[in-house]
Amino acid sequence: MAQQAKNWWKCSECGYTFQSVPPPPEACPSCNQKCAFVDVTCYTPECGPGSPDPKLMQTPADDRVKR
Repeated sequence: MAQQAKNWWKCSECGYTFQSVPPPPEACPSCNQKCAFVDVTCYTPECGPGSPDPKLMQTPADDRVKR
């Protein structure tokens, strides 16, 4: 059985980052708030696919979430 790929998710409320299979949970495991998670997984060879993208990690999550 193939293992399902995990993405890196960042909470739009508190910035907590964690790895989980898609889709992300409805509530953040850190702040317990219902939030919009941002996929900060790296998909380019420069930062190592399957790792968090450093450029996305530096940007406030609220700037990338379309509400």
